[in-house]
Amino acid sequence: MVAVLTPRNSWFVFDRPVVLISAAVTLAVLLVARRGGSFPAAHWSQSYPRGAVAAGTAVGMVLSGIYAASATISFGWDAGAVTQAAVMVHTGDTLSAHLLDYFARFPNNVPLLFLEVTAIRAGALLGLSAVTTLVLLQVLLVGLLLACLGSTVLLLGHPRRILPVQAVGAVLIGLSPQVAVPYTDIPGAACVAVAVTTMTCASLAASPGRRMMWAAATTVALTVGMILKPYIAVALIAVALMLLIVMMTARSWRLARKVVLALGLGAVLVTATLTGINLASQHATGLTSERLQDVRHPFPVELWLASGTYDSQESSPVRRYGAYNQQLIEATAALSEPQRQQDMLRERVRDQITSRSVRDNLVFFSQKVAWVWGDGTFWASGEGSDSRQEPTHNKALLNELSTWTVASGEHYGTKASITQGIWLALLAITGMRLLVMPYHWLVTTWSLTLIGLTGYLTLFEARPRYLVALLPVLLAITAATQDHTTPPGDRFSRPT
Repeated sequence: MVAVLTPRNSWFVFDRPVVLISAAVTLAVLLVARRGGSFPAAHWSQSYPRGAVAAGTAVGMVLSGIYAASATISFGWDAGAVTQAAVMVHTGDTLSAHLLDYFARFPNNVPLLFLEVTAIRAGALLGLSAVTTLVLLQVLLVGLLLACLGSTVLLLGHPRRILPVQAVGAVLIGLSPQVAVPYTDIPGAACVAVAVTTMTCASLAASPGRRMMWAAATTVALTVGMILKPYIAVALIAVALMLLIVMMTARSWRLARKVVLALGLGAVLVTATLTGINLASQHATGLTSERLQDVRHPFPVELWLASGTYDSQESSPVRRYGAYNQQLIEATAALSEPQRQQDMLRERVRDQITSRSVRDNLVFFSQKVAWVWGDGTFWASGEGSDSRQEPTHNKALLNELSTWTVASGEHYGTKASITQGIWLALLAITGMRLLVMPYHWLVTTWSLTLIGLTGYLTLFEARPRYLVALLPVLLAITAATQDHTTPPGDRFSRPT
């Protein structure tokens, strides 16, 4: 609601009249649908729900592929560094000192490198270039995300909402410049989408065996996502918290033993998945922990806390709050010893917070929340110099489309403002429904996930792009809350 009441700009200024018109139209459509309005697609999806899931996924992938083809640019920042390294590993070239230093600073991106190398090798068998392969992978992951969203809506008992939810997912993620810039955001979102579906299956499973199977699949999917985007851990924490709440409110020793056993097995599965994927990534890329530590120690977590609490105090309509800080990166890199880095960064955090009054801190962090949640483009093309890049394709058929899909295009601002209106309308109607919706275990778990995400983004380095990974959770909540009925009862919602 903060993002709706005090919307912020992205890295550019939105066209406010276009945003308002887009939001009004979206709200009108959602309200008509909620009151039982008749749409041919809704009737069709109710009669053929599985066909609707497949059709929505296929159409979304085709549109996303066309968008990606028209939005190809020469991207930089972390995405460019990892892609360059993936090509070099594939061809057997030695990584440059610059790239080795990059992965030593940010070893969390080694699994992404492993994923990209694997994809490039598969694409080479089909004669595809590295960038084409990675963009195609992004499109396939969008398809997986849309399929999971449609399946989740069907499991929740709302077949009429399959296509609308898939359409919103396609607009916000598939029809975004991010689909043409391979990084961890869309793969992370795909993992979360799988987890949302398997979590729903686990909640509705009739037998303990099936429930355990789906719960294990949820744990693995979220762990893989957490390897790519560490803050996806908030979803695992939300599940654990809800299990503990159920255990404490039920007052049953038998249930308590089951919950403790489930949490223990979950911790083992998370550890095994983390260890296995990290070891496989290091072995496949040659970037072992020992090799990277010979270059430099990884940046401490305090770096992201220092960035997240920094207030530039700049007077600008595109002001950033607690975002990436190149000066802080350079100051940290100049210190070779990890302890000195931690001491310097902790001092920065203390100085930045204590130099502001309590009121100023509340204003800063609330504005940061509004900035992060208030950008429906999710900072697409806001990294590095991507916003100034021209399309790299040479296809005449895509030239006119590129003026809408590439950030440097003539009409991109209008397209982004339309998307912004859809986003704000989605936040508004979902937020209002959550305030009056009866308790449901799944929706509460998903809401706790977004609360945890907001807490993380409030304190640590943040950008609207970080919302993408957990966007499937919000869309699942939207699907579950848009009428006066509750989703199907699940086993964790029943009195014990």
